[in-house]
Amino acid sequence: MLRLTATAKLVIHYMALRHLVDGVPYVTFKELVQRLGVSERRLRSVMQELRQVGLVEAYMDPSRGRSLLYRLAFSNFDFDAPRVEPGLYYIDLPRGAKIPNDLTFRAYSIIRASQLLLYSLPSPGEKSCLG
Repeated sequence: MLRLTATAKLVIHYMALRHLVDGVPYVTFKELVQRLGVSERRLRSVMQELRQVGLVEAYMDPSRGRSLLYRLAFSNFDFDAPRVEPGLYYIDLPRGAKIPNDLTFRAYSIIRASQLLLYSLPSPGEKSCLG
């Protein structure tokens, strides 16, 4: 079993959320430094570690000179949950659930795979789960 440092796990989770929630397949080194609050030196070490074990791929971005774009190598991940098949899904959130904090990776995967997503407004006097 692969053991990752806490910083490596943080980077993986951030990149997965950016991909699954925002639909952004690539992140830059600068974005990771700014958004995660990790030192450049530590992040360089972590990115090298993640590339060596095959969890992250790097691509040269010609529009940015020698800058690299990083993306997750999803084919090298061992996910516990099965792949999301096309179909109709119902995600029931409890009252007071916070988005995105209370969603599981499976729920994110279902939302990203959906071609149609329905949302119902709360009853009068009831607080929305999304707001």
